[in-house]
Amino acid sequence: MFIHRQLPSFDAVAAGGKAVNTIDPGIRVAAVHLEFGNAAAVANDIDDVIETVAVKYNNKTQRHYPVASRLDQLNGLNDAGLLAKADGTAGQADRVHHLSIWFANPWRLTPAERIAPCWNLFAALQIEVKIKAGLAAPFIRGTFEYDGIPANVREIGDIQKVYSEDFGASGTSRDIQTLAKRDRYESIHFFPTTDGKFVERLKFTRNGQDLVEDITAKQNQVSLLNWGLNPDLSAVPRYDLVFDRSDNILDGMLAEGVREITAKTTWNAAANGTMPVLIQRTGPAE
Repeated sequence: MFIHRQLPSFDAVAAGGKAVNTIDPGIRVAAVHLEFGNAAAVANDIDDVIETVAVKYNNKTQRHYPVASRLDQLNGLNDAGLLAKADGTAGQADRVHHLSIWFANPWRLTPAERIAPCWNLFAALQIEVKIKAGLAAPFIRGTFEYDGIPANVREIGDIQKVYSEDFGASGTSRDIQTLAKRDRYESIHFFPTTDGKFVERLKFTRNGQDLVEDITAKQNQVSLLNWGLNPDLSAVPRYDLVFDRSDNILDGMLAEGVREITAKTTWNAAANGTMPVLIQRTGPAE
């Protein structure tokens, strides 16, 4: 049974600053549920209040979301029910957002695989939130869910990590050959470019084998929907390359020791900007 408690208070909650919450070691953590807002009658969507979210373990960043709403988007891909909730009225001082950071995987179908990814804390866990500058009255608090570290476990083990990268986007396509050759890839998320172009077609190879052979955005969306996921269906969508869409936690793409990994992105029109990418991998803590 998971215990559900209030988080300790965040340090240094101020406009333009980094608010930090520290959870002490000695537990297995399943989730952190953030509650935040700006107690003023102004624009107050998620990205109006928070700039970035980082998850640190043993003082090293394990997950980084350079735009806070991208954390919400990845939650929603797994299950629409995991999208952020909001109380109060948009644009008013009573608006409160509820955004979760999951260590457990509640969207998986097998009970054991829901719990297996929880983090065994043998060092402190820190949630670091960069608050937007210029806010009149920002606030952040929350709760967390946890239980005890299982008997005979002596280290955190493999954990789900999230990395952010920006790739230059020029012309109609690009080969990305700098993806790390380590860990087990669960998913790669290609966001629209800064000038509004999206990945219309993707080819992905490992050691010369096509794992994804020129699959269009629409074909990929249909596949994810059929597997029970909730992909971005907007006019300018995010392209979600999900390796473990079968729901088996071990069905990710093994990258440890491979010779070559290449993602060829073809945009819907010639691009001239940068393409943000989020990468989720499971492996040892950094």
